[in-house]
This record gives sequence, structure tokens and C-alpha cells, in this order.
Amino acid sequence: MNEVVMNLVQQAVAILLQILLIGVLAGLVWIRSELKNYIVQHTTAKERDLIARIGQEAFTYAETVFAQSDGPAKLNEAIKYMLDALARQGKSIPMKEVRSAIESAWMSDKRATGQTSGKSAPLPPPAA
Repeated sequence: MNEVVMNLVQQAVAILLQILLIGVLAGLVWIRSELKNYIVQHTTAKERDLIARIGQEAFTYAETVFAQSDGPAKLNEAIKYMLDALARQGKSIPMKEVRSAIESAWMSDKRATGQTSGKSAPLPPPAA
């Protein structure tokens, strides 16, 4: 009878260990998923901040260095500056986001200088 009881105890312990292992694995999968979501959310916020700061730098550079140039020339120089700065950071973003960051800096400047009364003229398209 001792053998039968020992056999049942061994099987019960094996089943409990398997259940525990499955629970630990499921917990690790859940933690991995949550950690991945956390990293993606925070990386995106940091990247957006970086893009906005470089866009502001690009706008300021173009407005300062190319003050005598027209709007399209300034925009082209700002885009070149931003693409170079992003490349140095090892980043590559779509042209739409580059232009958006520069236009956002342009609008912030116009608001700060009080030049947004009425309709603001959009930046011209970049020359190819």
C-alpha cells in the first residue's frame, strides 16, 4: 500500500510542478508583453521630442543663415539640416514627419512673434 501512496504522491507532485511551470511561463510572456509596450511608448515619446527639437533647430538655422533667401529655399535648407542631424543620430523618418516638425517650429515662431493674425500662409513645397 505504501507503494501505491508513494506513486500517487509522485504523480501529484509532478502535476503540480507542471502547473507551476505553465504559470511561470505564462507570467513571463505577460511581463515581456507589458515591458515591450512600455518601451515602445516611452521610446516613441523620446523620439517625438528629439524630432521636435531638431525641427526647431533646422527652422532656426534656415531663418538665420538664409535670412535673405525666399521661403522655398529656407524650407529646403531646413529639411537638409534636419535630415543630416537625424542621420548623425542614426534615425530615419518619413519626409512627411520632417516637414511637419519644421512647419510646427515655423508656426510656433509666428505665434510667438504675433504674426498669425488671420490666415497663415503655409510653407511652400520643397524644391526637388
